[in-house]
Amino acid sequence: MVLYKTYGILTTIQSASAVAFSSFIFVHGSQIALANVGGPDMTNRWLLLGRPFYQDEHTEGLVVTGAITVHVVSGLAKAAIRQYWQGQRKKQLNKSDNDSNEDINTILSVNNKKNTNGLLSYHNVTGYFLIPLCWIHYRLVRELPVKVFGDSSMLDVGIVAWGLQNWPLFTYTVHGALIGTAAYHIISGGATAYQRTFTRKRNSGLTTKKNDSSIATTKKNKKITVIATTGIVLLSGLIIIGRCTQKIPLRNEYASIYSMIFSTK
Repeated sequence: MVLYKTYGILTTIQSASAVAFSSFIFVHGSQIALANVGGPDMTNRWLLLGRPFYQDEHTEGLVVTGAITVHVVSGLAKAAIRQYWQGQRKKQLNKSDNDSNEDINTILSVNNKKNTNGLLSYHNVTGYFLIPLCWIHYRLVRELPVKVFGDSSMLDVGIVAWGLQNWPLFTYTVHGALIGTAAYHIISGGATAYQRTFTRKRNSGLTTKKNDSSIATTKKNKKITVIATTGIVLLSGLIIIGRCTQKIPLRNEYASIYSMIFSTK
């Protein structure tokens, strides 16, 4: 039961960190989407307006790096606990020990929650894919520019536009995959994260009506529609940034940054 309580605490922590990180995602995603309206220039203007929120020395550690680190670590810890439970369950089932029924039921109840909390099928998988994708993007636009320039607050979308124009296969693949998997993962789990963070009592046991299946299907279809729409808007913004950004004064510096992405130095 200690592990069961630990799992619940980790779930709450994971959800709260997701809510914190989603505030940054909303701002940053909106900046990219605005390229559809006013091109790269509008995105750059909104980058300047948004940076005081998510690149402040205090808030960045809370809503960006801190939130995503806590989210990933708590998620990996939960995955390790689930693996342990699955191993214990197999041992208990093989022994056919009636005294272990309570533990088996606990394991089953936790595992079955995944099917009733509104998450889409590949929610966990997209989360794992996001780890390297987010790392590459952060290294490209935050970590390496700090090494090269001493700061990254002066950067605009030119650093991404340079990659889209000169390293198109790599940059489109990374950022296209980042947009798609992030849209899927965040929209899949957003409502659940907010519910777990701000609602103490959940309606677990009250959803046993005959029309539950149709309601779940409707919600799933709505989420997929929102994911597709969000993905198209953001991908369109990315393409506009790549094609319409003409003046990139720091081309040589950006070239060196891209060459350092996978460097260990």
